[in-house]
Amino acid sequence: MIRRGDVVIADLSPVVGHERGGRRPVLVLSAAPYNTWPIGMVIIAPITSTDRGLRHHVAIGKEAGLRGSSFVMPEYVRAISQRRLADRPLGVATPQTLQEVQRWISDFTTDLS
Repeated sequence: MIRRGDVVIADLSPVVGHERGGRRPVLVLSAAPYNTWPIGMVIIAPITSTDRGLRHHVAIGKEAGLRGSSFVMPEYVRAISQRRLADRPLGVATPQTLQEVQRWISDFTTDLS
């Protein structure tokens, strides 16, 4: 079963516009109960190995099963079909990483006006 915090390889193509695509690791953000619903969807944030120097890109590393330093991109959070995911997770993000990603998502979705 896919769980919140799992890092899994996903096929995010095809894409539209500036969406992140290709076969890449993603961080699962949705909770386990949602991941078992019959609709077969999970909420994810893609991961990149490119350091763009953006403060909202959250560092994630080998503890999550990745080969080297990488960054979660919370601005690209989306729901995808579980059929896009590999069969097994690479690893699991730390609670601190999950909390920081969630904080950025909250910032992005809070009305500041």
